[in-house]
Amino acid sequence: MAPIIHLVPAIKRLSLTRVGCWNNLILDFIPSLNIITGMGGCGKSTILRSIIQAVHPLDPGQYCLTPTHPFTSGRIEIEFYTQSVVVDIPVLNRIPEEPAKDESHGHLMLSQLRSRISAAPKNVSLLIEDEVTAVLDKPAYVEAVKLLNAAQCQVICLIAHHLDPNDFKHARIYVCSLDRENSIKVTLQQSGRADGYSTLSQYF
Repeated sequence: MAPIIHLVPAIKRLSLTRVGCWNNLILDFIPSLNIITGMGGCGKSTILRSIIQAVHPLDPGQYCLTPTHPFTSGRIEIEFYTQSVVVDIPVLNRIPEEPAKDESHGHLMLSQLRSRISAAPKNVSLLIEDEVTAVLDKPAYVEAVKLLNAAQCQVICLIAHHLDPNDFKHARIYVCSLDRENSIKVTLQQSGRADGYSTLSQYF
């Protein structure tokens, strides 16, 4: 099974030019929790997949990114918070526990989320695909919210279903959506900073 929680260096800024559905997109990420939300087909997954392809250009994996228009080239630019990343790999002194056979898919996702957040160094970013939160029942989702808010590393998390910004008061939240002309836009709904931002929309 392909990973749905990815580990990359902490990201300061992402710029996409003619990638997938994005003609010209610039997103600034804070060092803590960042959430990208919105309905399906609005470019959320393209943002995460672009980061993965830029960090691992020789390993396309299951993703295929195409330019917005035929016969044009696309570009992915990433500015990282640090020039180098050091990851200490802990020594395993015991055999990892096997999940219980009767454990639900949602609880397996929650266990994976808990494990990755607790083990992630501060100078990296966890990219979390929306399949993680989509399978959580209400109690598991509440627990996931606590884990995401308490993460000590940068997190960039996709959440496809309706999101309550009050669940993530200190997060930067971008909302992807379609306007009346079916053009895709991204709106900075919540800045994740005490001084705040005015609402920002970019159309594509």
